[in-house]
Amino acid sequence: MVCREAVSDCDLDEYCSGTTESCPPDVFKQNGMPCGIDSTCFSGACLDIHRHCHMFFGKGKEGLLQGKVKRRCSQWGEGGVPDAQGH
Repeated sequence: MVCREAVSDCDLDEYCSGTTESCPPDVFKQNGMPCGIDSTCFSGACLDIHRHCHMFFGKGKEGLLQGKVKRRCSQWGEGGVPDAQGH
């Protein structure tokens, strides 16, 4: 039974376990999951890929980005922050 419905593209429904009266903590889709049109989930919010990169690097700086950082901003919108594997 759903105890808390998703309220956005990046939110997930929470389900009661049946063993307690309380609803589990609010959870969200994994960062980098697609949402909306040309956007990705980040910390529970659906962010436009290009706006997300602008938050980290500033508007108009895309031409200065190199290699993996540039690809990440173009593909995932995670601000070019590499993951644990350096991707």
